[in-house]
Amino acid sequence: MNRATPILLALLCALLVAFILVFERDWSSTDEAHKHAASLYKIPAGEIAWISIKNPHDRILLKKTDGRWRIAEPVELTADGEAVDALVRELRNLEFARQFDAPDTEKGLEAYGLTPPAVVLRARWDGEEIELRLGARAPMGASVYAQTQKNVRRVYAIGAGILDLLSRPASDWRSRRLVDFEPERVEEIRLANPSSKVRLEHRGDRWLLKSPLSARASAPRVRAILAALGRARIERFVSDDDSRLQDFGLKEPPVSVHLEVRDGDDAEVQFGSADPERPGATFARRPESSSIVSVSTNLLGVLSATAEDLRDRRLIPVEADAVERVVLTRGDVRMEAVREGGAWKIVPPGELEMSPANNEAVARFVERCCDLQVLRFTADAVTDPTALGLDKPIARLELWTRAGSEPAEGRPVAGGRRLDATLIVAPPRTNICDCVVEPEPFVVGITESDLAPLKAEPWEWRNKSVWRLNGQVRSFAVKRGSSEYRLSLTRSRWDADPPGTIDQASANSVADLLGRLEAKSWLGPTPAGKMDAPVATFTIEGGAILRVWHEDDRWIGWAEGGGAPDLFFELARPEASLLTHPISEADRSPEPPSNKPVAPDPAARGPAEVKKR
Repeated sequence: MNRATPILLALLCALLVAFILVFERDWSSTDEAHKHAASLYKIPAGEIAWISIKNPHDRILLKKTDGRWRIAEPVELTADGEAVDALVRELRNLEFARQFDAPDTEKGLEAYGLTPPAVVLRARWDGEEIELRLGARAPMGASVYAQTQKNVRRVYAIGAGILDLLSRPASDWRSRRLVDFEPERVEEIRLANPSSKVRLEHRGDRWLLKSPLSARASAPRVRAILAALGRARIERFVSDDDSRLQDFGLKEPPVSVHLEVRDGDDAEVQFGSADPERPGATFARRPESSSIVSVSTNLLGVLSATAEDLRDRRLIPVEADAVERVVLTRGDVRMEAVREGGAWKIVPPGELEMSPANNEAVARFVERCCDLQVLRFTADAVTDPTALGLDKPIARLELWTRAGSEPAEGRPVAGGRRLDATLIVAPPRTNICDCVVEPEPFVVGITESDLAPLKAEPWEWRNKSVWRLNGQVRSFAVKRGSSEYRLSLTRSRWDADPPGTIDQASANSVADLLGRLEAKSWLGPTPAGKMDAPVATFTIEGGAILRVWHEDDRWIGWAEGGGAPDLFFELARPEASLLTHPISEADRSPEPPSNKPVAPDPAARGPAEVKKR
């Protein structure tokens, strides 16, 4: 090794130590610096009006107008609001770890990189203005030297992150949002692509197709277009010169979209040819700007929709949760239910008094009707009702919602409810039923099988309670095959006639079940099959009678009196097992062959458990 090398290294180390001693004396540790850090500026909560940045790349002027940041220089463009807001927060939170006075000479400031500074920032708010001058990085690289005024000796050591932030070129401050708008304020969309030209209009709570046809638009599809535009991000800024649009396929753009925004700036975007430098991207531009950018082609899939694609295929344009009254008419059958306080009630035909409905059944019916989808669009208007069969419809459905403060637009209002949609169904032809949903004029087709919900029977909406008995059941007769006896409750104990040993828990459970008897489902007024002698018959004091059969692995009941309807119903297996469970010694005698035994039910509860349930 050359003997001069160690001497040279020692000299360099000495020079470095001398530099640190001269310029970094009294330097604190990171923890100490943070402990003693102080704010560089006292920026109030008032909004900053503009920010000027001069760095080695550009002179950038950012201005806030109507709550949004824009680049005023070097070109007029929309700024990246999130990035500028982050810069404002950085300025408000800017702290210095150390301050000192530089030698009173220009050479002294030059040692800190402040003559001239690498970056100069100025900002103004509420009549006040600040200036920040950034110089060289400190030897350790974590800090940068700064001044708050020109031609002063005071120098600060602040975090170097602000230098990196302010050294960005103007293009980095440009917004990468392709379109800046609020979706709920969009009132009209004009979409042009090689397949079609479509105009959509927002009216009230609905989107309507206005061209090339007048129809209801699919709100989810329209929201998908707006969401895709709102999410679209610029992948690269290609050019600020629009004199060569043909080079980018933008002279006659194949796809364009125009948004009319309420109380805001309208927006238009044109899309051209594919970007050869970015696979999966295409060139685009905003006509009000000369900038040409590159964006992902995923957006073009949504914007390539035709009028038929955007047409609403829901049969009934009503949300199920909003329905407050439903009326179904089918031949001589009329079913009506209204919702009050969140619960559905049945309105019997020709009567004013309502009775509780099966909430689940009515709600499921409404949901299935509101989910029906159109198979085909037959005509834009009813020109010949007779030819379509609409003069003799097989079903008519009315859906009412709560009337609001907005105009009813000719729709009937009654009892605080508004008739939003009336479905009229013609007889099927080749398994397709033509329909009209008033007040819309269109004729649409839907499969007969999809219209199965409209075949609902009145008893399907009925509450599951079998009858309404007054008070506790204190006496009832039981007949099972050849066994027949009556039970009476006296001083909390059941006695049998003729006398016999009674399972008191079973008797209590059966009496409790008879008093609150519910159907698993209603089966209608006709038997489900050939009904032999019932497995059990219960006659309750006052005349109410319950008969129970076991047919096709189902427990079927029929009730009379006590307000019971003339309907067969299915019993849940636990309840059926309880009703056929032995109560008296007489129940344990062999049954005649004609009586069917109770099918074993592993899930059935014992009498005490059912009573608790």
